[in-house]
Amino acid sequence: MPRTNPQTPLARLINPRLSTLGFSRVELMHKLGYANTDRGLRRFDDFLATGRITTHLLKNLPDVLGLDTLNVEDAAATTRQQIADAEEAAARERFRPHIIVLANRQDGKHIPVFVKAWIWRNRVIGLPDDFGGLSSSQQMKQATRIVRGHYHEHGGELGIWGRITGYRLQRTFDHAVILNTDGTISDGFNRDGEVLAPEIRIKGKRIPMGIFEGGCVWG
Repeated sequence: MPRTNPQTPLARLINPRLSTLGFSRVELMHKLGYANTDRGLRRFDDFLATGRITTHLLKNLPDVLGLDTLNVEDAAATTRQQIADAEEAAARERFRPHIIVLANRQDGKHIPVFVKAWIWRNRVIGLPDDFGGLSSSQQMKQATRIVRGHYHEHGGELGIWGRITGYRLQRTFDHAVILNTDGTISDGFNRDGEVLAPEIRIKGKRIPMGIFEGGCVWG
């Protein structure tokens, strides 16, 4: 019997079919054409748990189990979406306001990914615990002071990251403000750091952006 997480939509589609057909895990791997059973089982389990589709499995699994390919694809997509939603929810729970230093290395030399990950903390400026409770204007004033102090302290350079070009103030999980190196707000934001929405008029009447779904998002 399969040992994968029975809670994913993909597993809920595949596992009952495996039980009905009575295939052992090893038999299934042979029917799918895997010469290396252990490798096949790892890929199969990963597929059911994450919904990450491999060409080999997508080509052969529906035929072997007598399932519609579109149903398998839909279950895989739903599984991936559920995982993404859970990861986002966890990230939102962990989120704390912070500032990320924006920098540009001028010499063109490549920085290995593992080095970037190891020293990424050098680019993150933590903010006081009470920052999220401040008003919008108070947040901007405090962030401005922090940015100016940081830029002056480092002389406009941030080690291997290069020349400091600006700062990204992540006020909430969904909203960020770009600040110049002197702490002033970059173009595209108002004095409180809110995204400037274009004015929309229909037949001369101003229409509030809030009535439309979506709205402006800083990418």
